[in-house]
Amino acid sequence: MRLKKRKSRLYRKIKRSLPLIFVLAMLWVWKSTVAVDLSRELTQLRRTRDSLIEKNKQLAVQLERYRSIAWIDSCAGYGFGMNTDMRNREFIYEDAPIDRNATGNKSNYAGLSEFWSGLVRLLRGY
Repeated sequence: MRLKKRKSRLYRKIKRSLPLIFVLAMLWVWKSTVAVDLSRELTQLRRTRDSLIEKNKQLAVQLERYRSIAWIDSCAGYGFGMNTDMRNREFIYEDAPIDRNATGNKSNYAGLSEFWSGLVRLLRGY
C-alpha cells in the first residue's frame, strides 16, 4: 500500500506540472518564432540602410559634379553652343533703346530738363 501512495503522489505532481510545462514550451516556441522574425526584419533593415548609404554617396558625388565649374562649362559649351574660346566667339552689338518714360531711373532729372528745354524751344519757335 505504501508503494501505491508514493506512485499516486508522484503521478499527481506530474499531472499538476504538465500544464505548466506545456505553457512554458509554448512560450519558448513563441519566443523563438518572434526572435527569427525580428532577426529577418533586422537583416532587411540593415540591407536597406546599406543601400541608402550607397545611394547617398552616389548622390553626393553627382552633386559635387554638378557644382563643379568644369562640368557647368562643358554643358554650356556642348549642350547650349556657348563657347569659352575667345577666338571663336561672335559678338553682336546692338544699340539698346532708351526708355525715357521709365520711372525710378536716375536719369529722370535729365529727362525733365530736356522736356523743359524742348518746351521752351517750341514756344520760341525754334
